[in-house]
Amino acid sequence: MSDRLYYGNFFFEDTPISVSLIVIYMFLSLFPSMFQVSSLLLLQFDNVFDKNEWWRPFSAVFTCNHPDTFILILFLLYVSRVFEFYNGSVAYFFQIILSIIFSALPFLILGAFKDKFDYFYGRYIVEYTLALPVSLSIAGVISQFKVNNWKAKISEKIQVPQGFGYVLVLFLAACHRFAPESAIIVVWSCAMGAILSLITKKTCGKFKKQAVK
Repeated sequence: MSDRLYYGNFFFEDTPISVSLIVIYMFLSLFPSMFQVSSLLLLQFDNVFDKNEWWRPFSAVFTCNHPDTFILILFLLYVSRVFEFYNGSVAYFFQIILSIIFSALPFLILGAFKDKFDYFYGRYIVEYTLALPVSLSIAGVISQFKVNNWKAKISEKIQVPQGFGYVLVLFLAACHRFAPESAIIVVWSCAMGAILSLITKKTCGKFKKQAVK
């Protein structure tokens, strides 16, 4: 992974919220598994609609109990630091809040029509935790796409274009466990993250203390 593309060391000094978010995900991924409380936090429509457990769409954002999902999340959050670096912590914070609010929208719509989409009933949507990292990482990629245009040279005729690794990770996330909800989450979060990034950049980018040239 190129430092030029994702801008510097892991704990970069101008990205406190994104680095803190990585730590939060690490802690909240270990805690539910250690104390066997994941079933109370993961998204499941039976409990949301039938038992009024409306905290699940929010708690499930940070609840990850699968190591393969966790690896994808860490990579996506690492990429997302670029958005905070170029647009400031205020814009990144509101990107998080808006992404959490809108990430549940497609599943709440599907869950409301349980007669037609009964596939999602009775299932834990464990891939739901990918929604926020995908949204934030898309915002990061959009922020730096025109800043660094490079290609990794493998041989004289073969070059890896900018962002190939990130696209590969998105593909793996969309195909995660070959579950249809994975594709829904990734596609929706990509569209949502791109739109929200333009909004937060325009409205909150002015609060960045020091412009990046």
